[in-house]
Amino acid sequence: ETAPGGGRLFGGPSLAEARLRRGARLLASGLELFGTRGYGDTTVEDVCRHANVSSRNFYEEFDNRLDLLRAVSAGIAERALAGFVAAEPDVAAPLTVPRARLRVGALAHALLDDPRVARVMFVENVAGWARYPDLMDDIVGPFAAWLRTVSADHLGARGVPPGRQAALVAGLVGATIGVLADWVRSPG
Repeated sequence: ETAPGGGRLFGGPSLAEARLRRGARLLASGLELFGTRGYGDTTVEDVCRHANVSSRNFYEEFDNRLDLLRAVSAGIAERALAGFVAAEPDVAAPLTVPRARLRVGALAHALLDDPRVARVMFVENVAGWARYPDLMDDIVGPFAAWLRTVSADHLGARGVPPGRQAALVAGLVGATIGVLADWVRSPG
């Protein structure tokens, strides 16, 4: 209800604002708990307790725990890809070694500086891929698609057919994830 002049009659956030804040708390709790305890050792009730929301509120935002993991991971992947792309503003310029190092460095920092992020992306998600195959496409797909687009001209100019280009990108992405998963599981 609004007061004369368009202001809110009662103080506090609107329902939409409250829902956004609740969703953000659930995502932050998902990152914290999946990134420290692990997906398998975290229940919906744990997430709700940590986020200070009811289970009814959880299910208004997410279908289940896997849906929360997807959302947490998608947010991480989106921020990491944005940092990777933003590391060099001229995407049309040739992929030089310094530019590649800059981008890989930005991506590595986005994914590895926070141990919780690294665990979610390279341990919890990788473990879930066998049970939920579409989880890999949800998380890795946008990065692989971007990499295919960026490398298409370079590889095409060298006579690499599109099918082989896709296989090379898939291999590169898979190998990178494998190396990072091993590193996260056994640092040092």
